Amino acid sequence: MRSLNSQPGYNLQTAVETQSHLIVAHEVVCEVNDQRQLQPMAEAASRVLQQPCSVVADAGYANGEHIAALDAQGITSYVAGERSVNHQGGGSLYQRSAFVYDPASDSFTCPAGSALKRKQLSRKDKMVVYAAQPSDCAGCAQKLKCTTARQRFVSRHLYEEALEANASRLAAQPWMMGLRRQTVEHPFASIKHLILGNARLLMRHTSGARAEFSLAVMAYNLKRVFNMKGAPWMHQALRG
Repeated sequence: MRSLNSQPGYNLQTAVETQSHLIVAHEVVCEVNDQRQLQPMAEAASRVLQQPCSVVADAGYANGEHIAALDAQGITSYVAGERSVNHQGGGSLYQRSAFVYDPASDSFTCPAGSALKRKQLSRKDKMVVYAAQPSDCAGCAQKLKCTTARQRFVSRHLYEEALEANASRLAAQPWMMGLRRQTVEHPFASIKHLILGNARLLMRHTSGARAEFSLAVMAYNLKRVFNMKGAPWMHQALRG
């Protein structure tokens, strides 16, 4: 991928086990963000650990489709939320949470009791848009608290149930985000500053970057095992 200074860059991914802090899976991709990395990294870690794992990730990995797919495999996700906020009206207007969704009728009910019915589907954004009738909004006593437009719109993610379940898990166990920070930040810092030295890959093209990153991950894991197990154990293990 290209950076602002036109130099080649790579997106480095790791999955770190929380107890040993060993890197159990890693990858080099050319996507500019982490939106599509949750599922492949969680699946890779589960294959290495030989069982469905629990995965903790920051908001950059928030992907409802991936969370739903992992749920179906028994892989539990704790991903920081990245839900949209209604900033219109200076943020004083009703948020989406004020509208109640009814799955039976596939519609929302607004705080004033009017229905917002399905209007359109955005496959690109994986969102369904619901709209109130302009006539309902025009005569509503709560319109000034709700919208500055002719009618109120509310969107719902195609994988809303998976996102809500993930949010509930995280609300029940907020310490998971602290666990993520203390688990994944140190290995990355060690690789960038102690192993790679200048925090840059020297190889070019994806194959070269993957080879160099794999060597860096192996070096980190060997140093980590040495620190955990000690020199005699390490010597015996290397001798087989």
